[in-house]
Amino acid sequence: METPCTCNSPINLETDSLCPACEEARETMDDLSREADNQAFADACGGMTREDWDADNDWLASAGWGEM
Repeated sequence: METPCTCNSPINLETDSLCPACEEARETMDDLSREADNQAFADACGGMTREDWDADNDWLASAGWGEM
């Protein structure tokens, strides 16, 4: 069964394949989302005090994860 995607190219619903333009757009959005997540994490880490790191490490160690 096929139906048009947003660019009006057919996609196959059984294989969930996208046309090349939509696939590229999805990959671009995924990359932008990953970059935003990484930046948010870096910002959060940059704002942590030594006490924050120690508390996180204590919690991770108590959960069996070791230290960051």
